[in-house]
Amino acid sequence: MEPSSQGAALRLVPVLPAGSSMATFNLVVDSVYVELYVYDTTGCVECGVAIPRAGGMSRSAVAGRLDTLLLSESYYWDPADQTLPLRFELPEIPPGHLIELYIEMSSMGQSLFYGYQDIEPVLGTVRIPAIDLYYYGPGYLADSIAITQGDTIAQVNDTLTFDAAAFQGGIPLDTAYIGWRTTDSTKAVISYTGQLIVRPALAGSSVGVIAMVPNSVSDTVFVTVPATASAIQKASGDDQTAPAQTLLPAPIRVRVLRSGGLPNAGVSVRFLPLGSTGTTVTDSIVITDAQGYAETGVVLGAIVGGVDVEAMVVANTSIKTSFHATIGNAVSAPILWVSDSFGVTANLRRVLANGNNRATVMPFSPSGIQQSLPRWAPNRGRIAYSASSGNWNGIWISKAAGDSSANYVTDISAYRPRYSPDGSHIAFQCGSGPDDEQNGGVCVGSGVTGAMSGLTGAGDAGSRVLLTDKVVNRPDGPASYAWNPVVPGRIAIVRDFYDEGGTGYTSSTIYRIDQSGTGVAMLSPAIMDVGNGPLKIVGPMDWSPDGTRIVFSARDPNNNESSLYLLTIATAVVTRLTTAPQGSYGDNGDRLPVFSPNGSEVLFLRIDYSGDGMGADWNVIKLNNRAVRQVGYEGSNWTTSDPYALTADWSPDGQTLLLPGAVNFKGVLYLVPASVSSNAAYIAGRVLIGDADGSNSLQDQVGSWRP
Repeated sequence: MEPSSQGAALRLVPVLPAGSSMATFNLVVDSVYVELYVYDTTGCVECGVAIPRAGGMSRSAVAGRLDTLLLSESYYWDPADQTLPLRFELPEIPPGHLIELYIEMSSMGQSLFYGYQDIEPVLGTVRIPAIDLYYYGPGYLADSIAITQGDTIAQVNDTLTFDAAAFQGGIPLDTAYIGWRTTDSTKAVISYTGQLIVRPALAGSSVGVIAMVPNSVSDTVFVTVPATASAIQKASGDDQTAPAQTLLPAPIRVRVLRSGGLPNAGVSVRFLPLGSTGTTVTDSIVITDAQGYAETGVVLGAIVGGVDVEAMVVANTSIKTSFHATIGNAVSAPILWVSDSFGVTANLRRVLANGNNRATVMPFSPSGIQQSLPRWAPNRGRIAYSASSGNWNGIWISKAAGDSSANYVTDISAYRPRYSPDGSHIAFQCGSGPDDEQNGGVCVGSGVTGAMSGLTGAGDAGSRVLLTDKVVNRPDGPASYAWNPVVPGRIAIVRDFYDEGGTGYTSSTIYRIDQSGTGVAMLSPAIMDVGNGPLKIVGPMDWSPDGTRIVFSARDPNNNESSLYLLTIATAVVTRLTTAPQGSYGDNGDRLPVFSPNGSEVLFLRIDYSGDGMGADWNVIKLNNRAVRQVGYEGSNWTTSDPYALTADWSPDGQTLLLPGAVNFKGVLYLVPASVSSNAAYIAGRVLIGDADGSNSLQDQVGSWRP
């Protein structure tokens, strides 16, 4: 046997993705293992069948037919040569037998590539063709790869860093060789570490950045260097009017042009409210799309009158335009709660913060009222809540006037409803118990603005979408969700996986998904670990008003107490907000986080013990300095031992808190100044707002204020 005609060496060809090389993945082979063996083909049907992989029968296919091992040897591999000197005298073999050459390439003892070639038993010199070698090193079973960074805007000569993770069945792989290349190296070059350098040729165009593993699975994002902007124009959204502290009905939209009046894609536009009305924008910097458009939502401030919002090109602030809006009087924001007479009757109630317009919206069964959790529609015309539908609690919708109701979800256990920011859909916890931290589904139903007469059963199977079923290979996880306040049709959900082959821990991942059940993508890292092990999310979470962050409660493997964590959407970075004190017993830690209306603070419940009685109090953390202040001082003075039966909320202006309490072992609701930080201030500042006062036969619970 001799090598191929290319000199006295056997040519080995590692099969890699198009446009890549060993250097793309920083793969360096230092040894080659060679086996030469005879195998029996007698009665072997598959031996005569064409094998899709070049070279003949696979090694595993011939393992049971192995007759004689002729050679088993490892050789030094010269990376610069790419050939293997090999000469061997082949013995004469019996009829019905074949000789197979098996090759395996390794690096520091780690197998990376393999290949094989059948050799016909002929007399004379046998020349071996070049042998394709297929990757089976770390990560060879990867079926997907995801680049952490999305499409990016850059400038000429910028240096950017990219990273990616490989997955098998939706589970991240601990080890995988990830390589990088660009679609046009004249515009940008990237190293095997993911460091990209933008070249001048990229100006006014885009280049693809490709991450791949050696088995050819890949992902692509794009880097764009926009052309120089010459003008910015108002496209739509000027001269709108809306109530104070509400979102303008339509976004404000501009178009950026380059020379020749052509649309300019990839330009950074800054939207900036002027004056001191408290007006904000949902996105302060927006990248223009392929047609040169950029838009943002505008949340009006509290001061009635006019307000202007400037839109300017970031690279040249002299290129700008402005929009005008009118801030009208604020819409009244009644408080919702459930009042009951200890299991005899129950009523969904509403009242203004000054105590006026107190009214019953709808009476309903007292069964399960601790989990009714009513929430306003954004226009405060309707209310969604959970109430008895016979054998379980379903979702109900009532008009604010109380003149009609509909049992929207009738066929499944359903809790914690909440309207989408535009009021067109309702999300809810479905198919599990109200307090199930470990496993539950999140559903979304549509048609909630239609006539009340047509809403009964409109959220049943066949109409609703089970969002949590859309994450592939992740059937389990808590029924935690939060609507994106900036993109009304988008929602965050949580799914878990049990790392049976690795840490042995359950880890949570936060995903985004559209209300239609499409567009699934990870928002958080696949494994969230801030240094003490994978995080497991427990209970509800909340999305910040500006759409940039999500706050959630989670445990790590080393603590029974849950703490609060913050996910920054743009970077997928998770940081710890609180460290809960060690609890006494039962379910404890920091739970039920709620962002303040301006997004600067988070209200949450700190639980010392639960299950047999409960010790817990409400706290607020400032996000800029992580300072925590206690705002509720009930201690063990609760009528429930279930923390999920408690709710608290902010007033629309963020100045007042709606907090639960108890008087004479009867649940009550208080309005409390958001600035309190002592028991004395709490007692002096709190005002009863519900129907119960401790002296009558009523108790109030599950209050809410905002949609």
